[in-house]
Amino acid sequence: MKIQINSGHKITVDAAMEETLNAELNSRLAHFADRITRVELHLQDVDGVTRAGPRQILCRVEARLAGRQPDVVSAQAATVESAVHDAAGKMQHLLDGIIARAQGY
Repeated sequence: MKIQINSGHKITVDAAMEETLNAELNSRLAHFADRITRVELHLQDVDGVTRAGPRQILCRVEARLAGRQPDVVSAQAATVESAVHDAAGKMQHLLDGIIARAQGY
């Protein structure tokens, strides 16, 4: 399963954060690794760092199952890690449902 991380110009993803994000996605989606060809993670600072108050990070996770169009989920949170955690959980739930329907459950 290949994971690609894309971030907006106001979000810096260093090597340590990239490792953390990869670990989160791998732990949530490892069950589907043989069916997922690619995962793209898109991070965006919704309201900008210069604005007063807590930041809002938008995380969009796009998973490409073999033979299907990409499935996309998103989540917003105050930190990158929280947004990725929430979006990865949503993707896990979505893929569970898609695969269960495909298997006739």
